[in-house]
Amino acid sequence: MTLKGKTVFITGGSSGMGFAVAETVVKAGGSVCIASRNAEKLESVKNRIGKNVQTFVLDVTSEEAVKGVFDEVEPFDHLVTCAAGTALGPFLESDVAWVRAYFESKFWGQYYAVKHAYKKINPGGSVVLFSGAANKKATSNMTASASINGAIEGLGKTLAQELAPIRVNVVSPGVIDTELHDIMPEEEKKGLFEFVSQMLPIARVGLPRDAVKTVMYLFQAEYVTGTVASVDGGYSAI
Repeated sequence: MTLKGKTVFITGGSSGMGFAVAETVVKAGGSVCIASRNAEKLESVKNRIGKNVQTFVLDVTSEEAVKGVFDEVEPFDHLVTCAAGTALGPFLESDVAWVRAYFESKFWGQYYAVKHAYKKINPGGSVVLFSGAANKKATSNMTASASINGAIEGLGKTLAQELAPIRVNVVSPGVIDTELHDIMPEEEKKGLFEFVSQMLPIARVGLPRDAVKTVMYLFQAEYVTGTVASVDGGYSAI
């Protein structure tokens, strides 16, 4: 597909799936605005993509900061909110402050972005939120992620009604091989990926390009709104 003449605003676009979306949009002829809290990463991304990139240093947990960025930016066509993070552990032993911080970033960061970006989205545009597969089935030690992802999916479905005719959809990835997993020891990461690969019908973990293809489809799918698109190798079906 071509995105010539189109602009996509991406929060969390300095790494992982967000960066992959940004890179693909530019290759398809479009322009990107990328927001992240890390100025050094943003500069690196700008150099790697090379053209049609505008960057914003932004802490998405601050509604005031989010509003300020969207007051400044020129109108654009699609908003993609690629929040990431994780909070694993037994519910009864969980650090509530840690869970709250995760919720602030992944849920409220996306909530604020849509609230203040809406006025700048061009007619015919769309919003793509990101949840995750943890809420698809009951899994021990995943209470925080399951709760947050469920909240995001509820938000997306409701906004599809409230913000119409702007389309709102949600991408729900499974285990995707991004920098998020690089904090794990190499053997632990390898063991996780092998376990997931053996469990899934697709028999491998996801790659950023898998999520990107779904995002690109949602940009052009004019009759699709209020959906949750699972990109999880079949996890939600087994």
